[in-house]
Amino acid sequence: MTSICIFESPTAELLYLSEFSALWLTWRKQANHQEYRQILSKVLDYMQERRVNLFISNMQKAGVVSIENQTWFREQAVPQAVELGLKRVAIVLSEDVFNRFYLTQAVQKLAQQGLNLEFHYFKSIAPIESWLNQMQGELAAQS
Repeated sequence: MTSICIFESPTAELLYLSEFSALWLTWRKQANHQEYRQILSKVLDYMQERRVNLFISNMQKAGVVSIENQTWFREQAVPQAVELGLKRVAIVLSEDVFNRFYLTQAVQKLAQQGLNLEFHYFKSIAPIESWLNQMQGELAAQS
């Protein structure tokens, strides 16, 4: 799997996987209010430059997201990403109960907004590469 590093900091790393038209965000630690928005804004900026169908977020070390940032994510960041062509989201779940609760709430509220997004959940990063290859094969068979 070939990747291009778009952004890297002590808090997160953002990679572009060209063969899958995907962005892969790995949270290295909990982001503060400003970092959270800056990092996700970089995701949106890159989506304006290149077509991105899939967003993968490794949330294993993401920690707790503030209520204010949760609202911003649901009401601004995700709708903008969908407008830019995002179709699928894959999430590597955190073991942090508060992070899982945030994700559950976010996905439910996004569904209520009527956003057409497909979500996939993983307990670790190990199965993602085979899932990506399977998905790519299914898309090729449909064309």
